[in-house]
Amino acid sequence: MKTCNEWADYLSKRLAQEFKKLPNGFFDSFEYTSTGNNLCHSFAWGIIAKILWETPGISAVGIDVRLNNGGTKIQPDVVGFSDVRTPVVFIDYESPNSSDVEITDYH
Repeated sequence: MKTCNEWADYLSKRLAQEFKKLPNGFFDSFEYTSTGNNLCHSFAWGIIAKILWETPGISAVGIDVRLNNGGTKIQPDVVGFSDVRTPVVFIDYESPNSSDVEITDYH
């Protein structure tokens, strides 16, 4: 099983490979997140799912999964499972125009 650092390194390398296939600015500008051309977030989910499907030890991939362990609820964008009941990696992607609540300052 990969550690958090190993997952981060692995995903970073694989994402960089996949991002090279898309136009410049696809993931670091608003050009692909505007009305009528809002592709960034959905493409990211697809790329992440593709990477996870190709990852040894991952046998299932879920999109927009709602997980609840009897108290704690999370809803990551993409989840990699070692089997249909055992989540291994949770990934949440934020595009440049994300509407998710973000913590900007805390003490």
